[in-house]
Amino acid sequence: MWIVFSILAALVWFPRVILRSFWVDEAGTFWMAHDGLIAAIQKTWHWPGQSVLYSATASLFCLNSGPLREFALRIPTLIGMLAAGYFLYRLAETAIGKGAGLPAVAIFVFNPTSVVLGTEARPYGLAVGAAAASTWFLYRYRETSSRKDLAAYIAASTLIVYFHYFFAVIFCVHFGYLLYASLIARLPVRWSRVIAAWVAVGVLALPLLPHMLLIAHEAHTFQYSRKPMVLELIGNLLPMLLAFGLFLSALLVQFLFPGMLRRAVPLTRPDTVLALLLWLFGPALLFALSLAVSGNFFFDRYFGYALLGQALVLAYAGWSVFQSEAARVWVLLAAFLSTASPLAMAAGFHSGQDDLAPMLNIIRAESSRGNLPPVFFSSPLPESNFLNWKAGVAKTYLYAPFVVYPIPNRFLPLPYLPANDAKQYVSNAIESQLTHAREVIFITHQANFSVWVPWMMARMGQAGFTGQVEQPNVYTVVIFRRQ
Repeated sequence: MWIVFSILAALVWFPRVILRSFWVDEAGTFWMAHDGLIAAIQKTWHWPGQSVLYSATASLFCLNSGPLREFALRIPTLIGMLAAGYFLYRLAETAIGKGAGLPAVAIFVFNPTSVVLGTEARPYGLAVGAAAASTWFLYRYRETSSRKDLAAYIAASTLIVYFHYFFAVIFCVHFGYLLYASLIARLPVRWSRVIAAWVAVGVLALPLLPHMLLIAHEAHTFQYSRKPMVLELIGNLLPMLLAFGLFLSALLVQFLFPGMLRRAVPLTRPDTVLALLLWLFGPALLFALSLAVSGNFFFDRYFGYALLGQALVLAYAGWSVFQSEAARVWVLLAAFLSTASPLAMAAGFHSGQDDLAPMLNIIRAESSRGNLPPVFFSSPLPESNFLNWKAGVAKTYLYAPFVVYPIPNRFLPLPYLPANDAKQYVSNAIESQLTHAREVIFITHQANFSVWVPWMMARMGQAGFTGQVEQPNVYTVVIFRRQ
């Protein structure tokens, strides 16, 4: 079963890790890390959108060129997800029962969100690994009262804060679990030591305070106006593709192995509370917060630790109904019917919806004809409307894709939205730098198609250009040619 699991996981994950180009956030990681350790820390200290510790870590895996550049920068994420799988396995085997580890790990690994977060050069994989370790050591400490487990809990919890601030919500989960165990289940909890541990985590995180204040000061530049919907909450809590696979697989296993059914084995109430809180609390909190305030914080990457709780709950559901071997067949068959299906595997060998390669290939194809058409590029980062978007490629992360994948073409930067100064910048460029240009390329994110493309079509049309629109993925590329 472990061999089958490993083969399926490799076929799903590694094509995405090795073959795919960076997307814009990964390009930001490269921009931050490619000048070395000291430069990475200095850059991140003034960039509120990134973890300082992750910046330093990524710099050790950053290659400036070569076919393994993307893979190397994604190695820390893989390490974090491997750690998450290890601690999840131990938690499932202990809290649920012998034989529940593989189902829990398989559900975690083949969750569509895990596949995305675990194959990107971003801090979320390491943060999930720290969250899994922290939860495991807290669970162990409640059982053993061992100072060694408490020290490990402090270390892992500190890493959570250092890797991603939003993941600190997991401490509310830990508090709720201990509160239930103490007040309702009447289990011994040494509150003085636990509170001292949380204080220790706070003290160890104090060096990050200036960076946290920077985030609070710059928070308005990261706001997304669209509010999340209830269906998004439900879809994040239980992806439909995975749910379909688990349900269909359960029917097939029940039909094929009726003798492998067993009477449901109850989970202890504190363990049930821990799994449910780990699964539901973070997403529900950020969903409610996004509805209550002007910003939108409801992104699955901000509550990646919820994948651990979901895996525990679903693994328990299968393990309590099927005997151990049947539960393993159930979960691996479910993976093969959903996120590890042949179609899903084949998709991993193609460019993703957010990859930079397709739009860069269009630029290269147009440039290979003997000319180098100037390139207007609208930054896909909303904060570009508030920062110095005219600074260009070398001085800001707003155009990091062209630091990772440089082009010889003249680069004309634009912000996220076409404000008046951006429109004036385009007009000035047309009247000065582009007077003799026979071809110009304009690129924007699909989210801004309706605000950028019609205006660019009209303005370039006034200058005698006609536009050809291509949409290779989430990027819209308009090739303007002068008649």
